[in-house]
This record gives sequence, structure tokens and C-alpha cells, in this order.
Amino acid sequence: MWGKAGSVKDAQKIFKSIDKPDVVTYTAMINSFGLNRMDSEALDLYQKMPNNLQDEVSSICVLNACSHSGLLNEAHSIFNEVSHKTKKIITAMQFKAHDRSHSRSKEIYADAERISSELIKHGHNYDSSWITRPLHENETIESVLFAHSERLAIAFNFIQETKPSFIQITKKSSCLR
Repeated sequence: MWGKAGSVKDAQKIFKSIDKPDVVTYTAMINSFGLNRMDSEALDLYQKMPNNLQDEVSSICVLNACSHSGLLNEAHSIFNEVSHKTKKIITAMQFKAHDRSHSRSKEIYADAERISSELIKHGHNYDSSWITRPLHENETIESVLFAHSERLAIAFNFIQETKPSFIQITKKSSCLR
């Protein structure tokens, strides 16, 4: 609760007062760090967490923290160490804007282009108010927003062999039990 309210110090005080933290306690603290942009602390605590306590939810929380802060190498390392990769863990690997590091990038970008074309055909206009920095000389509003991380994640889900029944994309997701 304290972490969701932005009081990480209070959450840490409670966490440290527990003699033998369980998976729920570790995961809540990792999530608190992640929600409050303390991504290195989330990663550090996950690495200190006993391996027998690491589960799907704790892995998703630390992967979210890493991916949102650009700690992609660390996220890939954790992902590779997870022995049982569930669909939720696989989809927790977030993309960065204009990311081409995924092994299926060509397919992802092709589907992102298809999505974009379909949206424009039905009247979609790119909204420059979503861009929070000045455009570079060779950029357009469309080129910046076309390959945004959320759009790439959606395209990735569409190219999966087993189509998802729903897709939930969040900028800073919460992973509470």
C-alpha cells in the first residue's frame, strides 16, 4: 500500500521489519520500487530474493521495472534465467520506442505499418501533443509516433501464433497479486 501511495521509505521500513519475508512481501517491495521509478532498487532486491521464492509475479514486476527504465540488458538476463516462461512473463518484455532488437522486428514493423495504414484509412490523424520533445530535422509526427513502444507491443501480440483474447498495454504497469 505504501509503495502505491508513493511512500517507498514507509514500505521499506515495514519490509525490513519482517524477519523472513515471503514471496508476497518481496514482490510487493519490488513493485513499490518499480512504481516509484526506483528501478535499480527493484532489480537489486529481486537479485537478493531467494530463488525458491521467485515466481511469475515477482519476475513480471522486475521485468517491468527494468524495461521502463531502459535496463534492457538486465531485463534480458533475468528473462533468460527464468526457467518456466509463462505467456505473461514473455509479454512483460517491453519494447522501447523504435526498438529493433527483437528477433522478429521485421514482422513487428510490418504489422505496425499495417495497423497504421488501417487507422489512417479510417480517419486517424497522428496527434503531436503526445510528443514531448522537439522533432529532429528528419522526423515527422508520424515517424515518431509510428514506432512507439506501445504500438510495437500491440503489433508483436498480433503476430503471435496463438492470438491473445485481449491485449493490455500500460506505460507503468502494476503487478499486484
